[in-house]
Amino acid sequence: MEADHDHASGRATVPEVSPHVPSTEAPFALGEVVGGVYELVAVLGQGGMGTVYEAEDRVLSRRVALKVAFLGSDALEREGRALAVLRHPGIPTIFAAGSHRGHRYLVMERLKGRSLEQRIEETLSGGHRFTIAEVLSTLRRIADALSAAHGVGVAHRDLKPANVMVCGKRLVLVDFGLFVPEYDAERDPHIVGSIEYMAPEVLTKSVKAGEGPAIDLYALGVVGFELLTGRTPYGTSSPSRVVTGHVLGAIPDVRELRPETPLALAHLIRELLEKRPEDRPDGAEAVVWRLANIAGEHASHRARPTRVFLVDDDQDVLHILERSLRAALPGLEVESFLDAVAALERIDATHVDVVLVDLEMTAMNGIELAMAVAAIPDGRRPRIVALTEAADERDLALFRALGVWDFVPKDGRFVTATVRILGELRRSLLPP
Repeated sequence: MEADHDHASGRATVPEVSPHVPSTEAPFALGEVVGGVYELVAVLGQGGMGTVYEAEDRVLSRRVALKVAFLGSDALEREGRALAVLRHPGIPTIFAAGSHRGHRYLVMERLKGRSLEQRIEETLSGGHRFTIAEVLSTLRRIADALSAAHGVGVAHRDLKPANVMVCGKRLVLVDFGLFVPEYDAERDPHIVGSIEYMAPEVLTKSVKAGEGPAIDLYALGVVGFELLTGRTPYGTSSPSRVVTGHVLGAIPDVRELRPETPLALAHLIRELLEKRPEDRPDGAEAVVWRLANIAGEHASHRARPTRVFLVDDDQDVLHILERSLRAALPGLEVESFLDAVAALERIDATHVDVVLVDLEMTAMNGIELAMAVAAIPDGRRPRIVALTEAADERDLALFRALGVWDFVPKDGRFVTATVRILGELRRSLLPP
């Protein structure tokens, strides 16, 4: 597909869609032993990148999935690199990689379940639709897996219900074959993905460096719209009309098709579907928090919110940090303290999850506060994060000796670094 531009109006015109027809010839025969270990017992599926087999691991006596790339494709090598660095219940585990008779292969956990696409079809064919609680839970778990992937610099680039496996209580993102390192997105010459879930900047070939995660967020918005209404925002009848809708069409209001949708959820879906990447939410982790907050308001009861204490003796800095955190993570409880002694008294009196503390303060400095917190029993001890501007190696060594390994700069990187830490904490405290 090539995107043209109307130079008179400055607007992108609709690109043509040229569907790719993949080969359907399976590279290996059933019964063949790949790599001297994996005996192929069944074909699980085929797609544009290759074939997926079920195989018996003869060494460990377990069933695995073995994905084989078509000759000449490097997609599987990229997929292996993407998955190898991820450890998350929403991401399949990779066991091995290699080459057999000129074909690259990837050995992964054998996922048993059905795709979210199948669940949607079954729900609609039965005359039902997903409840608001089911939609919120599904979107939160997908966003959580995206947050983990984006955290290591990986964008999926083909998020859609067919690439989400429902395995009991797990939702697992599959088919990372289109993955591109997010920083490399603008150099990727291909338009990849499924048009119903494609972001406008992909269709117009205007993706900039660092915008890979925003492509996934747009697709998440399409999935959310579909879960709520039973259809994608711009339909599926004509590829050209779908592309026109993504690039030039007005964003449809989900509440016109599903009036009982909570207003906050409708607003979030609309933000995810914004035409410009910079108008979408600031990262998948922020989406997780917003969905959790909406779910809490929608349910009859709410879980205890995550509580963060900010400790800094500079009132202006404290105000900026607090405002930034509240904006990035709706539903986060934030308390600010100019005095570390007062903060310690509140830590003793209430439950707090994270304390972000400045290194240099009067009365009690950050290291002294960390020492006092280290004496709190494990079950109640908050995670200490050091706010640093110019800490020397001796200060950092003291913090590490106290079990403090998180350091956040007091500059433009503050929100990104803190959101990452809070995301790690959230995943350790809550079920996937």
